[in-house]
Amino acid sequence: MDYTMTTFEEHQAKLNADNNLHDSNILNKYKIASDIANEVLKQVVAALKPDAVIAEICAYSDNLIVEYCNKFFKKSNIEKGIAFPTCINLNNCSQNYSPLPEDPYTLQTGDIVKVELGVHIDGYMASVAHTTILNPSPEKAIIGRVADVICAAYVALEIAHRLIKPGNKASDVTKAINRVAKIFDCRPVENTCSPLVRRYIQDQEHIIPNSVIPNENDDFEFRHNDVYSINILMSTGDGKVRENEPKPTIYQRNVNKTYNLKLKASRNVFNEITRRFGVFPFSLSALEDKRGRLGITECVNHELLLGYPVVFEQPNQYIAHFKSLILLAPTGPLRMTNLPPLPYVHSEYSIRNDPELSPYLQQSIRTIKASSLQALGEMEQ
Repeated sequence: MDYTMTTFEEHQAKLNADNNLHDSNILNKYKIASDIANEVLKQVVAALKPDAVIAEICAYSDNLIVEYCNKFFKKSNIEKGIAFPTCINLNNCSQNYSPLPEDPYTLQTGDIVKVELGVHIDGYMASVAHTTILNPSPEKAIIGRVADVICAAYVALEIAHRLIKPGNKASDVTKAINRVAKIFDCRPVENTCSPLVRRYIQDQEHIIPNSVIPNENDDFEFRHNDVYSINILMSTGDGKVRENEPKPTIYQRNVNKTYNLKLKASRNVFNEITRRFGVFPFSLSALEDKRGRLGITECVNHELLLGYPVVFEQPNQYIAHFKSLILLAPTGPLRMTNLPPLPYVHSEYSIRNDPELSPYLQQSIRTIKASSLQALGEMEQ
């Protein structure tokens, strides 16, 4: 018997079964994760006020995710909770700012605030991101470059939702994103993409780049049964973000590395990470034993943990970020996550007169109906 081939075939069979959108149980888990992400994002955006402490809002958001997830599948021993810790990225900060409790940094009037978070139920992930502004005069539209970049990112997200369907290619989406960016005099943020999502993983081979149009070898068609996390980041600058202070506070296990840790603190914290977070990213602020942070360094030095650097555009530039989930279900594409209303902005640019892009926004898109989390929780008892 060819053991290697059998193992590969068994692995493929399980992968296919775990990601079969014909299975109503899988669809239900995506729906619950999406409903929780939608609700938490709505509550977090409502909590964004001048002088609010960013670390406290992130903790509030993460606690909400855990609280809602705990209402479901109480009789089942399945993993559920945070798929990506809440980040609040301001102005020219692009991603991954999830400060520790001792960080006193607060929101200020005029900040461009990007909220990102992720939820999973049994490994089925729904991630969302939204951009808003702490507008001191909410009745007045924000204009200028801030308005341009928010409009560019949002329009690109909406067009991507309509282009991701069986038969179209990744390059079709990237070309449209770049065309939108050019119209609004913005740039897609380099090295960002929309990945294919599977149970527990984001596929790094099937990604839709935001900035670089795939060549023939890297291009691919969308297929029935695919799930994509549409992840759009636009910049008023050159789109080249750079790692900067503060240091990473979000880490993830590197399942491809092994090492016998020497320090007791390192072993203890790595055991906690494995037990509580599995393969998902986590924030240092979520560790039960705060002394465990002392062991993080050895884990990182030997690549057992990978950090998510906090990255920035040039000063005086702005980044907008929107993220949503789409399922290429048997009945057709389904938009699973619904973002809060846009901030009141007005750009001098528009795709209204663009003969290629404008028709896309006239197309309807099926959005799954939001459910009451309380009602859903009662059904799961």
